[in-house]
Amino acid sequence: MKDPVLKKKPFFLWLCLIFLNLIFIFLVLAAPVIRHRSPQLSLAIYAAYAPFCHQIKERCFALAGEPLAICARCFGIMTGFFLSLILYPLIRKLTCPEPFSPSLLIGVSFPMAVDLFGNGLHFWSSPNWLRFLIGSGWGFSLPFYFWPAAISLWLTKTSRKKYEIKKKDDQSAKTRFLNQN
Repeated sequence: MKDPVLKKKPFFLWLCLIFLNLIFIFLVLAAPVIRHRSPQLSLAIYAAYAPFCHQIKERCFALAGEPLAICARCFGIMTGFFLSLILYPLIRKLTCPEPFSPSLLIGVSFPMAVDLFGNGLHFWSSPNWLRFLIGSGWGFSLPFYFWPAAISLWLTKTSRKKYEIKKKDDQSAKTRFLNQN
């Protein structure tokens, strides 16, 4: 990648994704803290996360005596995703569109599936720290599939735009050549 814009854009997108993640984590932690001072805002945050998490009180960590806006497993996924996203450039170039081996995703999905299956069928009830740990492992693997897909899509779109611009330039050059002759 010799084009400096192509090098800067993935870094900017990566920073935006980290910032967005920070906002999501901040809101998860803010909802219980502001519950007594600003109940309407707190309820709005809980409602915003409700479609993505069951929010069962017993399965949530508590902060300021109130449950977080998402359960321990979802918080683990979000935290793992965030930490992995921060470390991603140390492991792989931001411009690399190749995803990791699917075996990594399968490997970290297995404990999640076993825990979900066991909890769902009431064979056992995992403590919140274990739910968080399993969720963190799974969340940590997600950027290694999400980021390459996003960067690949972006590179494809930018390449297409460059091709279209080049094609238009070639057509205008042909038109100018024909008009001159």
